[in-house]
Amino acid sequence: MIKSCRLCEKFSDKNRREPLNVYELPERPWQRLTADIFSYGNHSFLVVMDAYSNWLEVVKIQSKSTEEVIRKFMSIFSKFGCPDTLVCDNIPFGSEKMKAFAREWNFNIVTRSPNYPRSNGLGEKAVGIAKRMVKQSMDTNKDMYSMLMEYRNCPLKHIGLSPAHILFSRMCKTKLPVTAKLLMPKIHSDVREKLKKRQEYGRKYYDQGTKQLKELEEGRIHSESSDDSGNESKMNDVSNTLITNDNTTNTDQAAGLANNMNPDITVTEKTYVTRSGRTVKQPRSLGDYHLA
Repeated sequence: MIKSCRLCEKFSDKNRREPLNVYELPERPWQRLTADIFSYGNHSFLVVMDAYSNWLEVVKIQSKSTEEVIRKFMSIFSKFGCPDTLVCDNIPFGSEKMKAFAREWNFNIVTRSPNYPRSNGLGEKAVGIAKRMVKQSMDTNKDMYSMLMEYRNCPLKHIGLSPAHILFSRMCKTKLPVTAKLLMPKIHSDVREKLKKRQEYGRKYYDQGTKQLKELEEGRIHSESSDDSGNESKMNDVSNTLITNDNTTNTDQAAGLANNMNPDITVTEKTYVTRSGRTVKQPRSLGDYHLA
Protein backbone atom coordinates (compact mmCIF):
# COMPACT_ATOMS: atom_id res chain seq x y z
CA MET A 1 0.00 0.00 0.00
CA ILE A 2 2.79 2.44 0.94
CA LYS A 3 4.72 1.66 -2.25
CA SER A 4 1.64 2.57 -4.31
CA CYS A 5 1.31 5.96 -2.57
CA ARG A 6 3.24 8.61 -4.45
CA LEU A 7 3.40 11.00 -1.50
CA CYS A 8 4.64 8.32 0.92
CA GLU A 9 7.35 7.17 -1.47
CA LYS A 10 8.42 10.71 -2.27
CA PHE A 11 9.27 11.40 1.38
CA SER A 12 10.51 7.93 2.27
CA ASP A 13 14.05 7.30 3.52
CA LYS A 14 16.85 6.86 1.05
CA ASN A 15 18.19 3.40 0.32
CA ARG A 16 21.37 2.40 2.08
CA ARG A 17 24.61 2.72 0.16
CA GLU A 18 25.45 -0.35 -1.90
CA PRO A 19 28.81 -2.18 -1.66
CA LEU A 20 31.63 -0.80 -3.76
CA ASN A 21 32.03 -2.05 -7.33
CA VAL A 22 35.70 -1.79 -8.28
CA TYR A 23 37.48 -1.90 -11.61
CA GLU A 24 39.56 -4.95 -12.40
CA LEU A 25 43.20 -4.25 -11.60
CA PRO A 26 45.41 -3.84 -14.68
CA GLU A 27 48.12 -6.40 -15.31
CA ARG A 28 50.72 -3.93 -16.55
CA PRO A 29 51.48 -0.20 -16.80
CA TRP A 30 49.53 1.93 -19.28
CA GLN A 31 46.84 -0.75 -19.70
CA ARG A 32 43.94 1.32 -18.36
CA LEU A 33 43.97 5.12 -18.43
CA THR A 34 41.56 7.69 -17.10
CA ALA A 35 41.07 11.10 -18.67
CA ASP A 36 39.22 14.29 -17.84
CA ILE A 37 39.19 17.99 -18.68
CA PHE A 38 39.17 20.90 -16.25
CA SER A 39 39.37 24.67 -16.53
CA TYR A 40 41.06 27.19 -14.28
CA GLY A 41 41.06 30.88 -15.02
CA ASN A 42 40.97 31.28 -18.78
CA HIS A 43 42.82 28.03 -19.47
CA SER A 44 41.68 24.44 -20.04
CA PHE A 45 43.74 21.31 -19.41
CA LEU A 46 43.53 17.67 -20.43
CA VAL A 47 44.45 15.30 -17.59
CA VAL A 48 45.47 11.67 -18.18
CA MET A 49 46.44 9.21 -15.42
CA ASP A 50 47.58 5.60 -15.58
CA ALA A 51 45.60 3.31 -13.25
CA TYR A 52 48.61 1.03 -12.66
CA SER A 53 51.41 3.50 -11.96
CA ASN A 54 49.48 6.75 -11.25
CA TRP A 55 51.65 8.43 -13.88
CA LEU A 56 50.11 11.83 -14.55
CA GLU A 57 49.99 13.83 -17.78
CA VAL A 58 48.70 17.43 -17.76
CA VAL A 59 48.39 19.07 -21.17
CA LYS A 60 47.10 22.57 -21.90
CA ILE A 61 44.46 22.63 -24.62
CA GLN A 62 43.22 25.53 -26.72
CA SER A 63 39.61 24.33 -26.70
CA LYS A 64 37.49 21.42 -25.48
CA SER A 65 36.65 20.28 -28.99
CA THR A 66 37.04 16.66 -30.00
CA GLU A 67 39.67 17.50 -32.62
CA GLU A 68 41.89 19.29 -30.08
CA VAL A 69 41.58 16.47 -27.54
CA ILE A 70 42.43 13.85 -30.19
CA ARG A 71 45.57 15.77 -31.18
CA LYS A 72 46.75 15.79 -27.56
CA PHE A 73 46.01 12.07 -27.20
CA MET A 74 48.08 11.38 -30.31
CA SER A 75 51.01 13.23 -28.76
CA ILE A 76 50.73 11.30 -25.49
CA PHE A 77 50.24 7.89 -27.12
CA SER A 78 53.22 8.46 -29.42
CA LYS A 79 55.41 8.61 -26.29
CA PHE A 80 53.95 5.81 -24.14
CA GLY A 81 51.92 3.69 -26.57
CA CYS A 82 48.19 3.02 -26.81
CA PRO A 83 46.25 1.77 -23.79
CA ASP A 84 43.72 -1.06 -23.76
CA THR A 85 41.00 1.02 -22.07
CA LEU A 86 40.30 4.71 -21.59
CA VAL A 87 37.82 5.62 -18.81
CA CYS A 88 36.39 9.11 -19.24
CA ASP A 89 33.31 11.34 -19.31
CA ASN A 90 30.72 11.27 -22.05
CA ILE A 91 31.57 14.73 -23.42
CA PRO A 92 33.62 15.08 -25.59
CA PHE A 93 35.00 11.55 -25.26
CA GLY A 94 31.74 9.90 -26.31
CA SER A 95 31.56 11.60 -29.70
CA GLU A 96 31.63 9.67 -32.98
CA LYS A 97 35.00 11.21 -33.92
CA MET A 98 36.50 10.00 -30.64
CA LYS A 99 35.07 6.51 -31.16
CA ALA A 100 36.55 6.42 -34.65
CA PHE A 101 39.91 7.53 -33.24
CA ALA A 102 39.72 4.73 -30.61
CA ARG A 103 39.05 2.11 -33.29
CA GLU A 104 41.94 3.38 -35.41
CA TRP A 105 44.36 3.45 -32.46
CA ASN A 106 43.18 0.11 -31.05
CA PHE A 107 41.73 0.92 -27.61
CA ASN A 108 38.29 0.90 -25.99
CA ILE A 109 36.46 3.88 -24.47
CA VAL A 110 34.46 3.33 -21.26
CA THR A 111 32.31 6.32 -20.25
CA ARG A 112 31.27 6.88 -16.64
CA SER A 113 27.72 6.95 -15.31
CA PRO A 114 26.02 10.33 -15.89
CA ASN A 115 25.57 12.50 -12.78
CA TYR A 116 27.81 10.15 -10.77
CA PRO A 117 31.45 11.39 -10.91
CA ARG A 118 32.63 8.81 -8.36
CA SER A 119 32.31 6.10 -11.01
CA ASN A 120 35.52 7.62 -12.41
CA GLY A 121 37.14 8.31 -9.04
CA LEU A 122 40.68 8.04 -10.36
CA GLY A 123 39.92 10.73 -12.93
CA GLU A 124 38.53 13.04 -10.24
CA LYS A 125 41.64 12.40 -8.15
CA ALA A 126 43.89 13.21 -11.12
CA VAL A 127 42.00 16.47 -11.74
CA GLY A 128 42.40 17.43 -8.07
CA ILE A 129 46.17 16.89 -8.19
CA ALA A 130 46.59 18.69 -11.51
CA LYS A 131 44.40 21.63 -10.52
CA ARG A 132 46.41 22.11 -7.32
CA MET A 133 49.61 22.24 -9.38
CA VAL A 134 48.11 24.77 -11.79
CA LYS A 135 46.89 26.99 -8.95
CA GLN A 136 50.26 26.93 -7.19
CA SER A 137 52.08 27.60 -10.46
CA MET A 138 49.94 30.62 -11.31
CA ASP A 139 50.04 31.98 -7.77
CA THR A 140 53.83 31.76 -7.46
CA ASN A 141 54.71 32.34 -11.15
CA LYS A 142 56.69 29.10 -11.13
CA ASP A 143 56.92 26.37 -13.72
CA MET A 144 54.19 23.74 -13.35
CA TYR A 145 56.30 21.07 -15.05
CA SER A 146 58.84 21.10 -12.23
CA MET A 147 56.02 20.24 -9.81
CA LEU A 148 54.83 17.54 -12.18
CA MET A 149 58.30 16.00 -12.34
CA GLU A 150 58.57 15.94 -8.54
CA TYR A 151 55.16 14.27 -8.27
CA ARG A 152 56.24 11.55 -10.70
CA ASN A 153 59.31 10.84 -8.55
CA CYS A 154 57.44 10.81 -5.22
CA PRO A 155 56.70 7.32 -3.75
CA LEU A 156 53.03 6.37 -3.58
CA LYS A 157 51.34 5.48 -0.30
CA HIS A 158 50.81 1.73 0.34
CA ILE A 159 53.20 0.92 -2.55
CA GLY A 160 56.48 2.63 -1.70
CA LEU A 161 57.38 3.21 -5.36
CA SER A 162 57.08 6.34 -7.46
CA PRO A 163 54.99 6.51 -10.67
CA ALA A 164 58.23 6.84 -12.65
CA HIS A 165 59.67 3.73 -11.00
CA ILE A 166 56.55 1.69 -11.74
CA LEU A 167 56.24 2.87 -15.35
CA PHE A 168 59.94 2.96 -16.33
CA SER A 169 61.49 0.75 -13.60
CA ARG A 170 63.77 3.66 -12.69
CA MET A 171 63.73 7.14 -11.20
CA CYS A 172 63.65 10.29 -13.31
CA LYS A 173 66.63 12.59 -12.95
CA THR A 174 65.52 15.89 -11.44
CA LYS A 175 67.14 19.21 -10.50
CA LEU A 176 68.45 17.67 -7.27
CA PRO A 177 71.80 15.84 -7.31
CA VAL A 178 71.45 12.05 -7.47
CA THR A 179 73.89 9.17 -7.83
CA ALA A 180 74.01 7.16 -11.05
CA LYS A 181 73.18 3.99 -9.08
CA LEU A 182 69.71 5.29 -8.19
CA LEU A 183 69.00 5.95 -11.85
CA MET A 184 69.70 2.38 -12.92
CA PRO A 185 66.60 0.33 -13.86
CA LYS A 186 65.25 -2.02 -11.21
CA ILE A 187 62.24 -4.23 -11.85
CA HIS A 188 59.69 -4.79 -9.08
CA SER A 189 57.38 -7.76 -9.59
CA ASP A 190 55.14 -7.23 -6.56
CA VAL A 191 53.44 -4.01 -7.71
CA ARG A 192 50.12 -5.65 -8.56
CA GLU A 193 49.98 -7.40 -5.18
CA LYS A 194 50.48 -4.05 -3.44
CA LEU A 195 47.80 -2.48 -5.61
CA LYS A 196 45.45 -5.32 -4.66
CA LYS A 197 46.07 -4.74 -0.95
CA ARG A 198 45.46 -1.00 -1.37
CA GLN A 199 42.21 -1.69 -3.22
CA GLU A 200 40.98 -4.11 -0.55
CA TYR A 201 41.94 -1.63 2.16
CA GLY A 202 39.77 1.07 0.64
CA ARG A 203 36.96 -1.34 -0.13
CA LYS A 204 36.88 -2.58 3.45
CA TYR A 205 36.09 0.83 4.89
CA TYR A 206 33.74 1.87 2.10
CA ASP A 207 31.57 -1.23 2.54
CA GLN A 208 30.93 -0.56 6.22
CA GLY A 209 27.21 0.04 6.65
CA THR A 210 26.37 -0.87 3.05
CA LYS A 211 23.65 -3.21 1.85
CA GLN A 212 23.20 -5.09 -1.40
CA LEU A 213 19.90 -3.94 -2.92
CA LYS A 214 17.59 -6.12 -4.97
CA GLU A 215 18.00 -6.01 -8.71
CA LEU A 216 15.36 -4.06 -10.63
CA GLU A 217 12.86 -6.31 -12.36
CA GLU A 218 11.46 -5.74 -15.80
CA GLY A 219 7.95 -4.31 -15.65
CA ARG A 220 8.26 -3.23 -12.02
CA ILE A 221 7.40 0.37 -11.13
CA HIS A 222 10.14 2.11 -9.19
CA SER A 223 10.83 5.64 -8.14
CA GLU A 224 13.43 7.98 -9.55
CA SER A 225 16.08 9.83 -7.59
CA SER A 226 18.84 12.27 -8.40
CA ASP A 227 20.69 12.04 -5.10
CA ASP A 228 24.47 12.04 -5.24
CA SER A 229 24.77 8.49 -3.90
CA GLY A 230 23.79 7.07 -7.27
CA ASN A 231 20.99 4.96 -5.77
CA GLU A 232 17.49 5.01 -7.18
CA SER A 233 16.11 5.54 -3.74
CA LYS A 234 13.10 7.84 -3.69
CA MET A 235 11.06 10.06 -5.92
CA ASN A 236 12.08 13.51 -6.97
CA ASP A 237 9.15 13.65 -9.38
CA VAL A 238 5.49 12.85 -9.00
CA SER A 239 5.61 10.43 -11.93
CA ASN A 240 6.60 6.80 -11.51
CA THR A 241 8.90 5.03 -13.93
CA LEU A 242 8.48 1.67 -15.61
CA ILE A 243 11.50 -0.59 -16.17
CA THR A 244 11.58 -2.03 -19.69
CA ASN A 245 13.83 -4.62 -21.29
CA ASP A 246 15.75 -1.96 -23.24
CA ASN A 247 16.67 0.00 -20.07
CA THR A 248 14.39 2.87 -21.09
CA THR A 249 11.66 4.49 -19.06
CA ASN A 250 8.10 5.35 -19.96
CA THR A 251 6.31 7.63 -17.56
CA ASP A 252 2.91 7.48 -19.24
CA GLN A 253 2.98 3.72 -19.47
CA ALA A 254 3.92 3.50 -15.80
CA ALA A 255 1.04 5.76 -14.80
CA GLY A 256 -1.41 3.65 -16.77
CA LEU A 257 -0.06 0.46 -15.24
CA ALA A 258 -0.42 1.94 -11.78
CA ASN A 259 -4.07 2.70 -12.46
CA ASN A 260 -4.69 -0.88 -13.59
CA MET A 261 -2.92 -2.31 -10.55
CA ASN A 262 -4.71 -0.08 -8.08
CA PRO A 263 -8.02 1.50 -9.12
CA ASP A 264 -7.81 3.93 -6.21
CA ILE A 265 -4.90 5.70 -7.90
CA THR A 266 -5.91 8.19 -10.56
CA VAL A 267 -3.92 10.66 -12.54
CA THR A 268 -6.01 13.79 -13.00
CA GLU A 269 -5.36 17.42 -13.67
CA LYS A 270 -7.13 19.88 -11.39
CA THR A 271 -8.05 23.44 -12.32
CA TYR A 272 -8.99 26.42 -10.22
CA VAL A 273 -9.99 30.02 -10.82
CA THR A 274 -7.82 32.85 -9.53
CA ARG A 275 -9.18 36.06 -8.03
CA SER A 276 -8.67 37.79 -11.37
CA GLY A 277 -10.97 35.22 -12.99
CA ARG A 278 -8.21 33.33 -14.83
CA THR A 279 -8.47 29.52 -15.00
CA VAL A 280 -5.21 27.82 -14.07
CA LYS A 281 -4.23 24.14 -14.08
CA GLN A 282 -2.89 22.93 -10.78
CA PRO A 283 0.69 21.61 -11.01
CA ARG A 284 0.96 17.83 -10.77
CA SER A 285 3.42 18.19 -7.89
CA LEU A 286 0.56 19.62 -5.84
CA GLY A 287 -1.87 16.85 -6.70
CA ASP A 288 -2.31 15.82 -3.07
CA TYR A 289 -3.29 19.32 -1.98
CA HIS A 290 -6.46 21.35 -2.37
CA LEU A 291 -6.01 24.97 -3.37
CA ALA A 292 -8.69 27.43 -2.33
